[in-house]
Amino acid sequence: MFFKNRWEAGERLAEALKKKFKIKKDKFLILSLLRGGWVVGKAIEEKLKTPHLPLPVAKVSSPLNPEYAIGALCFDKVFIHDRGFSEKEVKEATKAARQKLERYLKTFGLKEESYMVVKGKTVFIVDDGVATGSSAEAAALFAKKKGAKGVVLAAPVAPADLFLQNFDNAVILYKPHHFSAVSQFYEDFSPVEEIDLTQ
Repeated sequence: MFFKNRWEAGERLAEALKKKFKIKKDKFLILSLLRGGWVVGKAIEEKLKTPHLPLPVAKVSSPLNPEYAIGALCFDKVFIHDRGFSEKEVKEATKAARQKLERYLKTFGLKEESYMVVKGKTVFIVDDGVATGSSAEAAALFAKKKGAKGVVLAAPVAPADLFLQNFDNAVILYKPHHFSAVSQFYEDFSPVEEIDLTQ
C-alpha cells in the first residue's frame, strides 16, 4: 500500500503543495470533493492554514452500468468523458445525476453562492484519488466559472496516463501505470460516513 489512510495522504500532499507553491492564505483556496476528498483536504488545511470549502460533485452513471461513470456534474457544469452514448441517453443520465446532487446539497446545506470567494484565487481541487478524472474536471469547470485565477488538481494518486483538460497544473504524489481502483493504494479506505462541515 502506498498510503496509510486519507489523512496521512493529505499531510503528504500538503508538503508537496508547499514545495511547489508559495502559499499565501488570501491567494489560495482548497475545494475538496465530498466525501472522501474532504478528509484529505482537512489535512491540507491544517498544514497550510488555507481556506477550505467542501464541493459536491455527482457522477453521471452509464446507461448500461450504474457503477461506471461516464462523466460528472458540479452545480450547472457538466463534464462527459465517455462519448459512446446518444445525446438522449446522456441527457437522461445527467438528469439522474442532478437529482443526486440536489440531495447532496440538501444533506450538507450547501448553496452555489457560497463559492463566490473562489474569484481571483488559485484553487486546489482535492480528492482522495482520481480514476477517470470526470469529477475533478467538472469541479475545475465550476471553479473557472466562478472566476478562479488558476485551478490545480491535488490528489494522492492518479493513473499515469490521466489526461487533464481543464486544469492549469497538477500535484499528484503517485502515478502508477497499472491502475484499477483508488482503494488499492490505501491501507485504510473505509467509507467516509460522518462529515462535520462546521469544524
